[in-house]
This record gives sequence, structure tokens and C-alpha cells, in this order.
Amino acid sequence: MKLKIFIILLLVQTAFAETPNASKAKVSAETSQVPAANKAKVSAQLSETPDISKNKTNLEISNEQYLKQEIKKDKEMIAKVKNNIAQKAARSSVNEQEFTENQQIEVVLSNRDINRVLVKGDKIQSVNGPTGLYMAKNDIAGSAYISAYGESTFTVFISTVNGHNFSLLVSPKAVAGKTIILQPTTLLSPQFEEAASYQKLLITLTSAMINSGRSS
Repeated sequence: MKLKIFIILLLVQTAFAETPNASKAKVSAETSQVPAANKAKVSAQLSETPDISKNKTNLEISNEQYLKQEIKKDKEMIAKVKNNIAQKAARSSVNEQEFTENQQIEVVLSNRDINRVLVKGDKIQSVNGPTGLYMAKNDIAGSAYISAYGESTFTVFISTVNGHNFSLLVSPKAVAGKTIILQPTTLLSPQFEEAASYQKLLITLTSAMINSGRSS
């Protein structure tokens, strides 16, 4: 009987002795697993954390690209403004300038429209230049209407009723028709003024005689 009791006590003691070991193993296993999970989580968070130095570099690159784009826009705007100014200057229809006797005057005339050339206080009486590059016609007021052809530069020689002489160095361009107003700075000699007055008197008398003959 005593032997039977002893065996039972031994079995109970063995059971209690194994239980802490099992618990200890279980706790050890759980303990070993927890840091691994935390470590993986921390590692994932670190991988998702932005690289400050990299972002700073990207920001600097973005600013540099922005500045380049702004500089390019400014250059394009300046070029556009210059082009508009040049076009407005080319489109300017009136060119007024002074000239001395026998001076050559550089002008731009339209090769698609008629151009008008006049001398203040005087009348143009003749226009002479190369055949085939222009056509000129005078009106009763003394202006010369010149049509230029092609794009080749040429020279025309002009004389006026009051005895002024000058030449135009014509550059034909595809622009609107021009009005060239010229002001002589050279004073005519008294002899020529007298001859011019006499010539005007003869013209007046001749016209009066013609008109009188027609009326009779």
C-alpha cells in the first residue's frame, strides 16, 4: 500500500516538474518571435521614411529647371518685342528727311504697292533709272508715284522744277507702300530762281494761249 502511494506521489511530482519547463519553452518561443516581428516592422518603417538629403537634391534640381524655363521665357519675350519693333519700323509708311544737292538717299520702297515721293515746296519733273526695275508716274501736284519690281537694289535720279537734283538708292521690300517726303537744304542761286520764274511765266502764257484758242 505504501509503495502504491509513493508511486502516485512520484508521478504527481514529475507532472508538476514538467509543466514549468513547457511553459518556459512556450514563453521562450513567444519571446523569440516578438523581437523579430518588431524588427521587421521597424525595418519596414525605416524603408518608407523619405531620404531628406535626396529630397533636398531633387528640390534644388527643380528650382534650377524652373529658373532655366523662366530665363528662356524672358529671352523669347525680348526677341518677340524686338521683332515687333522691327516690324513696326518696317511698316512705318512715312519717311521724311532732308537732303543736299546731288545727295544719294537710301530708301525702302514697297515692291507690292505704289510708293509716293515728293519734295516740299517743289515739284518732281523727271525720274530716271534702270529699265524693268520700276515704273514712275508724276501727278499734277508734282509727286512721283513709283512702283518697284523684284528685290534687287537700284538707283533712280530725280530732278525738280526748281532745279534740285538727287538720287534714291531703292531697296524693294514686301512691305506696305511708302511715302517719302524730302526737304531740300540747299538754297538755289538767284540766277536759277530767275530762270525758273521765267520758265513758269512761259508755261502760264502758253497755257493761256491754248485755252484761248480752244474757247474761240
